Amino acid sequence: MVSLYGLFEIQDSDRDMDKIKKQKYIIVSAAVSIVLAVVTAVSYYIAMRNDFDSSIEHFASGSAAFVAFAVSAAVSAVFSLALSVVLTKNQEIASEPKTSILSAFGAVLSAVMCISIVFSETGAFAKSSSAETSAPVIIAAVLTVFIGVSAILNMLKIKIPQSVRIIVATLAVAAVIVRLFASYFDFSHPINGPVRNINTIIEASALIFLISEARLTFGTAKSPLNKTTAFFYLFSCMVMVSVGFGFSLGALMYGIVNGYSGNHNLSLMRLALYISLAFIALDRILAYASISESVPENEKAKKHSN
Repeated sequence: MVSLYGLFEIQDSDRDMDKIKKQKYIIVSAAVSIVLAVVTAVSYYIAMRNDFDSSIEHFASGSAAFVAFAVSAAVSAVFSLALSVVLTKNQEIASEPKTSILSAFGAVLSAVMCISIVFSETGAFAKSSSAETSAPVIIAAVLTVFIGVSAILNMLKIKIPQSVRIIVATLAVAAVIVRLFASYFDFSHPINGPVRNINTIIEASALIFLISEARLTFGTAKSPLNKTTAFFYLFSCMVMVSVGFGFSLGALMYGIVNGYSGNHNLSLMRLALYISLAFIALDRILAYASISESVPENEKAKKHSN
């Protein structure tokens, strides 16, 4: 019987009942992550709209909205860490997640955004950048294509050589690393500016999620190239949903409502790209119970002996 992430399938064994229990915890955790993301997004939008001084690129002292999104983001990070530790104890990733409507939507949206970014950031955005950052911006924009390609390959489950998947996934990770490099050396904004730091948090969230996706291409627990750990898989996805999605959505709302082209050095299209990755990350969270298994007793003994 096919159903939503296996939650309502007919189950008989104790092992299946454990999976149902785990899936219920996962759904609640995903719901809490989404709520925290919305709180972060709304409070960040309000802070940018009412309390941000663009002349000095800082928020007004004592801004309630600033405190709200800072606390919400901190709680999201702690929540993601704590839940990942609890829900992945003695667990391993046994298989790759299956494609769902949610992950397919995220993959298609990411592919569209990647194509748009290539034309946008290799053109007008790169020309408006300083000489020191124009080259990294263009390189990052070109490499961004591989984020969309990797997402589409994961969605379609095309049978291609594993080496090709690994290369594409690695280049997708490299795209964000180069983009972080370009942002770091963009001195057109204050180094200690809060928006600049928030952009770094957004891109760091996307980076660890893409690293997790890349690790899946190396294989799961049942493959020779076991590079996937349940903890990193779940933690990276939860951070992407609760923190990365929250700030990206807030910045995107502010940009759209105020006719702003981006969040300082993050264009609206790039923010939309990171939101599309959050959709995929949410699907990965919901699929966790069905793709994870308890570590066999003999494997636990080997780990302890090592």
